[in-house]
Amino acid sequence: MTTLRPPVTAAGTPPTAGEVSSRGLLSSVPLGELLLSALEQRVHGSFVFETSEGKKGALFVDAGCVTKARTPDAVEPLGRLLIEAQLVDAATIEAGLARAGQTKRRLGDALIELGKLTPEQLSAALADQLGRRISLLARWPGSSVYGFYAGRDYLPGWPACEADPLALIWRALRDAPELSARQQATLSALTGRKLRLYPSSAPERLGLSESEQLVINALRTRPRAIEELLRAALLDGEKLKRLIYALTRTHQIDLGPSLAPPERASLPPARPSGAQSLRPPSSLRPAERRSESAHSLHPSDPVVLARARAHYDAAREHVQRQQFEAAAPLARKASEEDSGNAEYLALHAWLRAQLGELQNPEQAALIVAALDRAALKDRESVSIRFYRGQVLNRLGREEEAQRDFRFVLRREPGHVDAARELRLHEMRKRAEKRPSLLAKLFLR
Repeated sequence: MTTLRPPVTAAGTPPTAGEVSSRGLLSSVPLGELLLSALEQRVHGSFVFETSEGKKGALFVDAGCVTKARTPDAVEPLGRLLIEAQLVDAATIEAGLARAGQTKRRLGDALIELGKLTPEQLSAALADQLGRRISLLARWPGSSVYGFYAGRDYLPGWPACEADPLALIWRALRDAPELSARQQATLSALTGRKLRLYPSSAPERLGLSESEQLVINALRTRPRAIEELLRAALLDGEKLKRLIYALTRTHQIDLGPSLAPPERASLPPARPSGAQSLRPPSSLRPAERRSESAHSLHPSDPVVLARARAHYDAAREHVQRQQFEAAAPLARKASEEDSGNAEYLALHAWLRAQLGELQNPEQAALIVAALDRAALKDRESVSIRFYRGQVLNRLGREEEAQRDFRFVLRREPGHVDAARELRLHEMRKRAEKRPSLLAKLFLR
């Protein structure tokens, strides 16, 4: 087995062996399982991979989501991906490259400046590029070793991009050389069971192909066993099993009361205990599966949903008047009566923060976990990301908060509050860099 040699640090020396938080072989813990565990535990740090031939790759994970990846083998450059997606033509790429050379900007930014590309289109292309790098790493042989370095970013010069973590997990599970023994055991345990999707599941977040979506459509029609899906030949048998496994591990399939998901990979939390030590996103926790299972057997009555909406609207009215104590119980009722609504859940969590519950580390962890779950349920919601940004800011997690505020501004350029938060953050950073009056006196 090869010995993992991590990249050198900014100081020019490799980190000591004691800084490795976790290590192992991809044959024991495939990349897909590592990404699942990272998302569940919201770790922050770098994965380093190395084959027996000495090829190296790396991933940077922020709050459990992969935002950067480096592979020794190149993937399609951004310009070619944009042409393949028929977003631009070759002449536009040439103009963008010329503009990028003049302004010292990246190609995507240059195309946005030229009005040839939207920020949303650029984000989608960069997410696809990141997914292709994940696919390359997922195909590495099981003899490859991995190491996780908590709190370290070994790709500091690489631009971060936002991609749906579930789509990256699916790519890793789909493209792995083979299923591990634990994954095979999980699928064997599903044999003969009628599988049903939760009403609030969102399998489309996996970034499925047309043939893969046929399986989802079949499961939405009625509960079906794996054997029935295999006989229908909607998808290659091996890929179908992997898709069912991915749906199971991301808790989108109701496993019933007697079947639990497999244990996750062993990765230590990268954040300190206390207010910043958060539990996994509740959409990935077993407790959430139990509540959604009950909901799937007893669909909500339209009257209940209408009542939940009325409670939510009343809570929003109180919020506009700064009457948080009156708004909180109404938001709680809305989220209880329509538990699948991400907006209701996020508003209630934000109101709990407004009422001082962040002072208690245990409650702070629950509030952030609820906001994480809401953001996973509705990744395009501006209000949810703004709520979470405010809470993270108050917990001192400014970099994570600023990412949410930047998301809000990309979706709503005129969002005054998000712009103010970003401006205040930049002012604080400049103030920290500026020497104090006392320091200036000593420097004379």
